[in-house]
Amino acid sequence: MRVAIIGDGRVARALRGRLEAAGHEVVLADLPDVEQAVRSADVVILDIPYHRYSELPAAPFTNKVTVDAINYDPDQDGSLPELEQVRATTELLARHLPGARIVKALNTLPLLTLSDIGPFRGDVPRPAVPIAGNEPGAKAVVAELLADLGFDPVDAGSLGDSWRLQPGMPVFGLLLDLDDVRARLALSS
Repeated sequence: MRVAIIGDGRVARALRGRLEAAGHEVVLADLPDVEQAVRSADVVILDIPYHRYSELPAAPFTNKVTVDAINYDPDQDGSLPELEQVRATTELLARHLPGARIVKALNTLPLLTLSDIGPFRGDVPRPAVPIAGNEPGAKAVVAELLADLGFDPVDAGSLGDSWRLQPGMPVFGLLLDLDDVRARLALSS
């Protein structure tokens, strides 16, 4: 797959390495270069500061599978009054990019997992990654990408349910296997 990662932080660089090792074509782009990178990609992964989501141009994202790997951080992003209108931060992104096929994923893992862990073989359980989205086809594409990266995808529901993947929730920031992720998601139902 052709994957565009929007952002140039440590998560973006770690993902790039893993995706390329798994045989995917990857381009890193920052906000000024978004349009071309998105237009030529099969999948787009967003790894920008949350407060910058409104700078994304909506048109290139139409019909693109778009992974929201962004976490809202009040210290970095400041106070955002629009967050009071929604339960899940991904819902605001979906409103801003109405044509995108958005899936919340990859935001719950510690950075170490993205860069240094895996592949897993034998009896060692693979780490699981919860995903949330409204469109089954987009979730299937993201699940395939996660499997290529060495993770077990776990369906966490719709975009409205993606609040369960946000910082402070039971699945956030932990390296967990499939059964543990399912159990922890159930704690936040």
